[in-house]
Amino acid sequence: MNEDEIISNSILENSQKEKLTEEQLEEKKKKIKKQQNKFKNLFKQLDKDTLELVQNLINELAFMSVTLEDNRKHIEEYGVKELYMNGKGQFGYKESVESKNYNVMIKNYANIVKQLVDFLPKEEKKGAGEDLLKFIASGNR
Repeated sequence: MNEDEIISNSILENSQKEKLTEEQLEEKKKKIKKQQNKFKNLFKQLDKDTLELVQNLINELAFMSVTLEDNRKHIEEYGVKELYMNGKGQFGYKESVESKNYNVMIKNYANIVKQLVDFLPKEEKKGAGEDLLKFIASGNR
C-alpha cells in the first residue's frame, strides 16, 4: 500500500461516525431531560396554555443545548478543521462537521431563546431574558 492509500484509509476510518451506545444514548436523554426541566422552570410564570404552546420550543432548546455542548467539547479537543481528501487524491483541511454544526445551531438556539422570551408578559420579559442569558452564559449544563 502506498502512502496516499494509507492516508486515504486513515481518513475514511476516522470519518466513519459511530452510533451512540445504549449507555451514551441514555446519558444524552438524561441531560436533555435535565435541560428541559431547567428551561421549563424559567418559564413557569406562563399560563398553562402558553406553556403548552412553547413546550416544543423548550424541548428543541434543551436538545440544542446538549448537542452544542457535545460539539463544543469536540471542537475544544480537535479544533475547527479536519483533513479531507478529494476525488483526485488531493489532501487539505476544511472546516469540521462539528464546527459547521455548532455555528448553525448556535444561531438557531439564539433565535429560539428570543422566541421564548417574546412569549413572556411585557413586564417579565426583561427579568426572564436576563435570567435566561445568565443561565446560558454560566455554562451550567
